[in-house]
Amino acid sequence: MNDFAGKIAVITGGGTGMGRELARALTAEGCSVALCDVSEAYMAETKLLCLADAPQGTMVTTFKADVAIDDLIIELANANFRDTAPMSSAEAAKVILDGVRAGKWRILVGKDAQFLDESVRADPENAYTAGFYKMLQAGGHFPAM
Repeated sequence: MNDFAGKIAVITGGGTGMGRELARALTAEGCSVALCDVSEAYMAETKLLCLADAPQGTMVTTFKADVAIDDLIIELANANFRDTAPMSSAEAAKVILDGVRAGKWRILVGKDAQFLDESVRADPENAYTAGFYKMLQAGGHFPAM
């Protein structure tokens, strides 16, 4: 990770899989996280794992929500870190765009985003495996960065 100390990240799907591992990596660097997932039990496990390796003062909050329900996402945005966020939305957008420009991240839109959503919904148990990612690459949706 690169300079995430003191920042805040909202992680959907933070209870298991890639979301959990991202939360663990970020909190180990001192980034506070707001976890969002449909499973309170899995988020509780993730929270314990994150705090075990996080520097003092790192915050981990949880919010039970299905990201397919717009009202719950709006509630999440209003609930977590609203008064203590160290970044404005413009600063957050800059962090995201800088990551994209540097080739570290990719913003999914159009057919890539739709294909990923449909694939995860069709096979959620396999969605966090290397084989799943290779299947996406083979379909031309995620070229190597």
